[in-house]
Amino acid sequence: MVTGVPDGCGEHAYSVLIMTGDHELRASIRDLLVSTGVHSVSFGADLPGRPVRHDLVLVDVKLSTAVELIGGLRAEGTQAIIALVENEADVREAVVAGADSWLTKPGCHTPLAVRSPLLSSAEIRVLELVAEGQSNPEISVSTGLPQKVVGDHLRRLGRKLGKRRRPAMVLAALRAGIIT
Repeated sequence: MVTGVPDGCGEHAYSVLIMTGDHELRASIRDLLVSTGVHSVSFGADLPGRPVRHDLVLVDVKLSTAVELIGGLRAEGTQAIIALVENEADVREAVVAGADSWLTKPGCHTPLAVRSPLLSSAEIRVLELVAEGQSNPEISVSTGLPQKVVGDHLRRLGRKLGKRRRPAMVLAALRAGIIT
């Protein structure tokens, strides 16, 4: 576990859990956090089921239980889950499992065509249904989300993708590889 208070953030403490068996990767992430002003860095247990809630969890998708971990963390209410990936297949697996976004592991030279400006799995699902031509009421039925929530997702998608109209959002997402 990495804990700390970034410089200039007053008394607001946050916690980051790094879940990987790769000690070099842990050290790299720790060094990055320290360089951004985290006051204290420590590592603790790597598995969920703790009474501590984390603001951010970094999960290595190469862990044998990564998909289950991501799903469990999402169900626990973890605010942000970032997957540590090596290739596009890892990205797709992590996003389907519920990761908010991803980071390419250091040393990976595989270019990732898939990019997401921190789209949630729910936002991606709504975007996929928009691409299929569904209206907000239809998306509401397909997802079980209230229409207001569907509209909220679409507004956030517009901001994140820098597009206001549905066709432009879909085109941007297709070009970025967010949806297929």
